[in-house]
Amino acid sequence: MSRTIITPTMMTVQHDWLASFHKSADSFWVSSRGSEGQTKNWDVSVTPQSFDDNIYSLSNNGKFDCTVDFPSKALEFKKENISTKIYAPVTSCVTAKKSIRAIGLSPEGGLAAIGGVEGNLSVVDSSDGSSMRNLEGHKGDVSVSIFFPSGQVVLSGDMDWRLKIWSIITGECAATLVSH
Repeated sequence: MSRTIITPTMMTVQHDWLASFHKSADSFWVSSRGSEGQTKNWDVSVTPQSFDDNIYSLSNNGKFDCTVDFPSKALEFKKENISTKIYAPVTSCVTAKKSIRAIGLSPEGGLAAIGGVEGNLSVVDSSDGSSMRNLEGHKGDVSVSIFFPSGQVVLSGDMDWRLKIWSIITGECAATLVSH
């Protein structure tokens, strides 16, 4: 008898999951999508066992094992022979007034290209979220933003199948590729 294991192709955890361990919440959500395309959602309950020693009990009705490593601020999920670690954000900032669809970090990490709805694409300082430049020209939601290795050029893509190559120095679009 053969056994098939479906590996998640994408796993998402509530962005502020770490707050669940600091008394401000008692659970966080986890979502995963397998290679078959089906999305599954779970609540992970957090119950303190010892506040002094940072010992908690995590429960999700037996769907998978979940542990937390406080020094590295990482969650580890295990099911059968598959293990996934997800790390808490080091910092956070509010930069968008609407939904964010894509984030690309520059190679040195100092800048972020943030794509959003209605063609919004912004280059921001990744340490504090301050706007450096708005790149205008997309018609649809920007779903991809990737820095070139130089850190001076961004490739972005929107929902109407247009790719754009931008200079973040001048803010100009050097090329538009259609239907890619």
